[in-house]
Amino acid sequence: MEEARKHPTYCTADVVILESENTDKSKPLSMEYHQDRRPWFGGTPHIFNFNIYTNDNYEGGDILIINTEDAEKSTYIDADGKERECLMIDPPVRYKMEAGDGLLFRTDVFHAVLPVIGNKFYIRQFLTASFKPEWYAKKNSMSEEEFEEFLKQEEKEGFAKYGWQCRIYNSKEEIGNGGDNNQIVCVVKNV
Repeated sequence: MEEARKHPTYCTADVVILESENTDKSKPLSMEYHQDRRPWFGGTPHIFNFNIYTNDNYEGGDILIINTEDAEKSTYIDADGKERECLMIDPPVRYKMEAGDGLLFRTDVFHAVLPVIGNKFYIRQFLTASFKPEWYAKKNSMSEEEFEEFLKQEEKEGFAKYGWQCRIYNSKEEIGNGGDNNQIVCVVKNV
């Protein structure tokens, strides 16, 4: 982290102390599979996610990580008879953090979190990259308020267009119309 802070094109985000309280156990995940990266910002503002877990006296809260990088590309037929792309993945890696554990992972890795019963405390910091030079030019040509509104609009459009979330299925047959809202569709191999 210290070397990254000195690198001219990287910076670090603020350290945030977070609490996950009792979440809805009726949902299979308290946080759906997603990436922390925002590629539509003309760069990659988040590169690494670093968490330190300060307690483990709660139920659930396990992190689930999937590897889409080594996935096999395949296709499925949706409920409308249209051929769509999907990724054949290995089962997610599941890990329950213990007090004092640290976790560092790339922000383009899809991950999810199981519901929490109790209070889960953790400290998070993102290692980030700078925006591309053309974004700084845009920022310098606007007021601070205009640039903030511009970023909000880019965020809204980016979430609508880019597959930053994914859905995981146990077979191609259960997908149906999966993948709506530009979500990446994954099917677990050898279930």
